[in-house]
Amino acid sequence: MNLPLFMESHGKSRVFFITFGCKVNLTETEAMKKSFYEQGFLSARSESEADIFVINSCTVTDTADSKLKKTLFRLRKNYPAAIIVKCPQKVRQTF
Repeated sequence: MNLPLFMESHGKSRVFFITFGCKVNLTETEAMKKSFYEQGFLSARSESEADIFVINSCTVTDTADSKLKKTLFRLRKNYPAAIIVKCPQKVRQTF
């Protein structure tokens, strides 16, 4: 997985991962973690340590969508950098 160009000069940025959804989402998050860490990002142990948030969410269920919206609302007050990854199945259906 190649990270977006704007993230290449990240220094020692700490990334915090949040996952909502099924086992597939959990597996995808683990793969993303590996990619970020291989590219030099550090792991944030808590939200307060994070420079960047990666939120991997299911879009198939209303529950996951609701949790995602609540989390984004809470995080955006204090943390501007977030990458949101959603299940492609529902995203494709929306367009």
